[in-house]
Amino acid sequence: MNGIKRFFTEVKAHKKYMVPVMLFTITSLMYLLTHFNILWASFALIFQIIFFIWIIIVALLNRFKFWPILIFGLIFFSIGLSMVDVSSDLLNEAKEAYYSNDLVTAKNKLEAIDSQEILNSDDYITISENINDKIYEEKKNLIKKTKDAINKNDLESANENIEKVLQYDITDSEAQELKSKIIILQKKEQEKIIADENKQKIKKLEQHIDVLIKKHNFQEAKTVVENFSENNNEIDSESLIIKSISKKINDSEKQFEIDKKKNLIKSKYKEALKFYQKKQYQKSLSNIEDILKIDETHKEAKKLLARTNKKIEIENEKFWDNVKGIGVLILVILMGIGYMTNQPENNDAKEQNTTSNKNTNNKSFISELISDHKYTCQVTYKYRAKGNFTTRSGGYRTYKSESAVIEAIRKQNPEYKDITIISLKWKD
Repeated sequence: MNGIKRFFTEVKAHKKYMVPVMLFTITSLMYLLTHFNILWASFALIFQIIFFIWIIIVALLNRFKFWPILIFGLIFFSIGLSMVDVSSDLLNEAKEAYYSNDLVTAKNKLEAIDSQEILNSDDYITISENINDKIYEEKKNLIKKTKDAINKNDLESANENIEKVLQYDITDSEAQELKSKIIILQKKEQEKIIADENKQKIKKLEQHIDVLIKKHNFQEAKTVVENFSENNNEIDSESLIIKSISKKINDSEKQFEIDKKKNLIKSKYKEALKFYQKKQYQKSLSNIEDILKIDETHKEAKKLLARTNKKIEIENEKFWDNVKGIGVLILVILMGIGYMTNQPENNDAKEQNTTSNKNTNNKSFISELISDHKYTCQVTYKYRAKGNFTTRSGGYRTYKSESAVIEAIRKQNPEYKDITIISLKWKD
């Protein structure tokens, strides 16, 4: 508290310190505008750094306190981060791309949105429909241009147009058929300019490459094509046939990796679901995390992640409840053991009380017998010393009653406590 008071005192007393502190404070408050636009967070961070450097310089030169303003800035920085809505920014970026006629980017931005609130919003639905409608029209137009170019044997233009269609939708069956047709026509065109002796070489190369692709030996296939180009100078390495073979290898490798990831994700999700159903939530969580490392936008995995974390939270609560219950049970058992351990001592005490009562009755009886005599007696008595009871016998000279015997024993042995007469034998 003293440090904070000193800080405010220094700020109030020194204008050269007050100025950067006030500017830093105002800049930090700009994070509250992040909800409206993420650019406010960027501006706030830049100016925070500038003004904080100013603060440090003044503080170090004058030995002022500056940690309170640092904490203040960090608090608002954290608030700003928590207010950033990435999905909202993606929607705005998708709109900008749409209005710029960059439909591929617009579509990708929309697909990256995972906020259910935004996905259900009218704004998202409207822009999504507009983008899809425009892409549909664009694809229709490009496919028509592709067909016209093929008919005119303008294969280069046809290939450019169909590639744009596949950028919009790689699964479009009509576009894929046209692409295959273009590749075939390009090969035929290339084959026309290749001598007959080279046609056989190309055919063997293609067969070899097909075998390697089936075995998923993509790197070896690339090496084979490179070696073929180096050893056959008469065949241009930039020819469409060589390029098409290289492209076939690359496309096959990409598709293999995609399929591999899909199969891995499918397997991991199946495992995660199985462990979730078996209530093995930690194992399920491990598989879900593996899926999201491969594909962080996997919606089903995200849903299962939320459900699994909820279950783990419930399990943890149950565990600590059980720990508390077991702790109480152990405490009760220990108390019971303690009670049982002390029980024999209580019984001994009862026996001692009973014996004491009996001895008192005997003493009274003996007192009545010897109250008028002065004889020597043989006495047997019990006493307590150092916490233990002991029985002893001895001869004493008495005066009228056995209380004199007890008094004689006590004087002779001051350490004896709770002396009790067991028996007296009188001698004349």
